[in-house]
Amino acid sequence: MPTSSHKRGKRLRITFSLTPAAAGALRSYGQRIKSSSLSAALESLIQEWRLMREKRELHARVKTHYDSLSAEEMKEAGDWGQLSESQMDAEG
Repeated sequence: MPTSSHKRGKRLRITFSLTPAAAGALRSYGQRIKSSSLSAALESLIQEWRLMREKRELHARVKTHYDSLSAEEMKEAGDWGQLSESQMDAEG
């Protein structure tokens, strides 16, 4: 998944040190995704991390919502889900 982030505007130059293991992992990841550079590989990793974090946060919010429902509200939500599924199957 090569990125074209270098075309997205101004880039900041940041210098940092990695352990040999972390540097090797970044190089391997960059090769696996056919990244044009280590910077692009790092940006891809950061983007993946952001997406995973957003998914976890969304899952937590949905869980909190459903955990807060009463038994009656859960039944109603389930009924709506079944209706929705039947409509999708009919349109399928």
